[in-house]
Amino acid sequence: DVFYIIVEAVVSTQSTGEQYVEVDNGRKVQYDYLVLCTGSQFQCSLPVAEQKKLSVSSPVGRDVTAIARLSPTDTPPQATSLNSLSKAEEVVDWVKSYPGTCVVYGSSLTAYTTIQTLLEAGISDIISIQPKTPISCFNNPQVLSIVEDAMKEAGVVIKRGFDLTGYACDDAGNLTSIELTPTQGAVENLTCGSLITLQDKVIDNNTFEGINNSCLVFDGRLVIDTECHTNDPVIYAAGPLTKYKRAFYCDQFTHHIYCSKEIGERLASIMLPIFDPSFPPLPKIEQYELPKYVRPKQVYARLPGGYHYLNVSKPQPLIELQTAMMDPNYGRELVTGDKDTGYFRLHLNQYHTVETITCLSKKEIELDNICQLYGLHQEYMNSLEERFDGGLISDFFQYFREPWSLILYHDRFSELREEIKELLSQPNQPGEESLSEKVCQLVDEDLAIEEKTRAALFAEYSQSLAKQSIENRLFSYLSYNKYHLPHYAGRNMA
Repeated sequence: DVFYIIVEAVVSTQSTGEQYVEVDNGRKVQYDYLVLCTGSQFQCSLPVAEQKKLSVSSPVGRDVTAIARLSPTDTPPQATSLNSLSKAEEVVDWVKSYPGTCVVYGSSLTAYTTIQTLLEAGISDIISIQPKTPISCFNNPQVLSIVEDAMKEAGVVIKRGFDLTGYACDDAGNLTSIELTPTQGAVENLTCGSLITLQDKVIDNNTFEGINNSCLVFDGRLVIDTECHTNDPVIYAAGPLTKYKRAFYCDQFTHHIYCSKEIGERLASIMLPIFDPSFPPLPKIEQYELPKYVRPKQVYARLPGGYHYLNVSKPQPLIELQTAMMDPNYGRELVTGDKDTGYFRLHLNQYHTVETITCLSKKEIELDNICQLYGLHQEYMNSLEERFDGGLISDFFQYFREPWSLILYHDRFSELREEIKELLSQPNQPGEESLSEKVCQLVDEDLAIEEKTRAALFAEYSQSLAKQSIENRLFSYLSYNKYHLPHYAGRNMA
């Protein structure tokens, strides 16, 4: 039987010697092993001088990996941040309880979704304060333009290029106004009824103090090795709270750029052999080799204007889109639609494989299906590039709803692709070079294969045993899954 206890509280202190954590209600929770996955949080306090000295700018762009408040200051009751599900669920009632203008400070995706929530609840007196950031949370100028146009149409006032540097309270401690410092120009004072701060996330002060008092190594974030160990052998950690030790020279490759589910699954696989010795341990990696995380980052949100937003991207440090597109190996982008019909962008890398998917539509997006397109070669998608360049595709949303595309979303399609790769790697005769090995050798010499060489490879494939094996496997797959994929011709029909 599975037995667990859920304690809803904030950790105030932790003792590594006696192996317990103390929460804010005074309760002590004993542990044999401790896993720290607190993540990072929005902060409601203002950046006083001490905080600025502790801040550590992240090399991945606008994300800040700073320690939280050194000298916490009491915030007025009209100011808050959204760091929990309960706070997010209550934000509408909270804003309505304080008459006056609601100021949403920040240019994070959470800031945009919060504004949409308030608009849907009938709250229209909203000001969006956006500090200057090198890269927007969408990293796509067209999406940003569509969303901000929708905000303006809804009556939201947007003030860009301002930093929140102070606030004023009355004698009772209630918020009356905030101080905004622009990139250039004079300081402004803005009267408001409530303030929601949703800019950069940092490590919570309570978390930092607990880590620091436990003598765990903290270098802007909690330092771990490739097995998610801290310097204490019974304390593990993962997620945005962590970073790898500097010996790896990879400060930009922290857990926050990867798929959180993949991180969690690897952490579970590391710890399972501790509790169940029959569970095989993960294969060892080289001393200074980082674990490989390959699943894409998936982000879905409801944005102002009633738009549904989906972004599926390769796990990598954030690079401004226009800068990335200047790279000769960037590949190409395929875009259909606009703010009315639905914006759909596919980024194909230099290997003609889907590396980024961006969707923005007022209609619901088929998340499970669209996400399956990531990592597919364009030929799997019915010769996508050829059809797009020929003007045969005007709407990707409609294109990927056509009957031919059903197999792309099937739960066993990825297994079929792996089996096909395995068949291509088998030589016709023992000792011969397989077709896939020949292709890899040609690509290593020159990424662009000449048409004459390509024709010779195709002719060799047509005469190979792999062709017949692949066809047999494909028809077997369609036959076995005919109830799920009735639109495809079987062996007797082909």
